[in-house]
Amino acid sequence: MENKKFDYEAFKKEAAERLKKSGSMLGKDDVFTPLFKEFLEEALEGELDAHLEEDPEPNRKNGKGKKRVKTPNGEVQIDTPRDRNGTFEPELLPKRQKSLGVDMDRQIIATYVRGASYDDIRDHLMDL
Repeated sequence: MENKKFDYEAFKKEAAERLKKSGSMLGKDDVFTPLFKEFLEEALEGELDAHLEEDPEPNRKNGKGKKRVKTPNGEVQIDTPRDRNGTFEPELLPKRQKSLGVDMDRQIIATYVRGASYDDIRDHLMDL
């Protein structure tokens, strides 16, 4: 499995640019949109990895699809992982679900702001 590391410096630079452009930390295309997008994608990858480890049938990753997810702060387009057998059913964002829980994005941002690492947040949500 490819372990993609969150690029904090790139996030800070993009956040500063977004803040200059919009003047807002919250709202459509806010400062936290890229962080939220990356978090969702990584969490879904983690779910797929766990699914593949537990799957009794031979199975493997099979590319990604695109999905627009509505959040209270606007839409986010994410890349959703797929498996070859089509048996992967994500729990965080189930198939055909187009909106995320009302407070999920705020909880993620609040946890991050309080100092939790990206990995800690992912692990916590995976436990839920």
